[in-house]
Amino acid sequence: DLASDQNPSNNEQTLDFFAQIDATALPFTEPFDVNGVPPGAWVITNPDNDETWIERSGITGSDGSSTVTAFVDNFTYNAAGEQDWLDTEVFDLNFDAPMLNFDLAKAQYSANFSDDLSVDISIDCGTTWTNIYFKNGLDLSTVGGYITSNWTPSSANDWRTETVDLAPYQGETVIFRFNNITGYGNSTFIDNINVEGQPLSVEENVLNGLVMYPNPAENMVTLAFGDTVASNVKVTITNALGQIIQTVDQKQLTSTSMDLNVSGFATGMYFVQIEANGLSTTKKLVVR
Repeated sequence: DLASDQNPSNNEQTLDFFAQIDATALPFTEPFDVNGVPPGAWVITNPDNDETWIERSGITGSDGSSTVTAFVDNFTYNAAGEQDWLDTEVFDLNFDAPMLNFDLAKAQYSANFSDDLSVDISIDCGTTWTNIYFKNGLDLSTVGGYITSNWTPSSANDWRTETVDLAPYQGETVIFRFNNITGYGNSTFIDNINVEGQPLSVEENVLNGLVMYPNPAENMVTLAFGDTVASNVKVTITNALGQIIQTVDQKQLTSTSMDLNVSGFATGMYFVQIEANGLSTTKKLVVR
């Protein structure tokens, strides 16, 4: 305590946070019934501190049963153009035929008061985003025509399953962002977020014979490629928060191994993604 501190009772502050150490493997499903909205590793961003993504329970779901959904009340959200984001946890798309699908229930108020919904993807832990789904107007709506009362789905027929092909992002570690863009329209509900894919064969997935040592490490780490002199080698090291710590690109190795200097790394766990000869794999590295 400082001598001039007139209120020593307020010197402590508690911060709760979620640190995701491993990317979530497929298949994955989030129905919200158990984990609520947002689930533990998901994040809601509400820039204007107005209406945003919230949990709604007792909603008639896509199977006709009562369910819990993520919801934005655009009917009372008079702030056209404002965006509210629901960011997912981190997923490992090192699978064949990766696919995102989700259930949507949506009404629009009128042609002039109409909302948008987009889904974006990030391969750099949220630093940059790429749009992979966008709909608006009656193309987004799951019911016929316009509805001028505050709408809630009343049957399974009010829902539609949306599907996004993730093939361009196969092998990446990704985050998804559901983006509600209000137009002072009507209710938006999403549920049953699924990320799916088929396991890759060993030949497609693994750099055969690759060994990383020592592990744990303090100064230098060696990547040994067995009997192969690897080409087009790219090594990306990220920390537990998904931040890129080091990247190494080499077109052609002169031996069957390469060394990485980790002496400047903080103590902790890291993920080492190695790409070589058109193949890739990711290994955990502990630095102490």
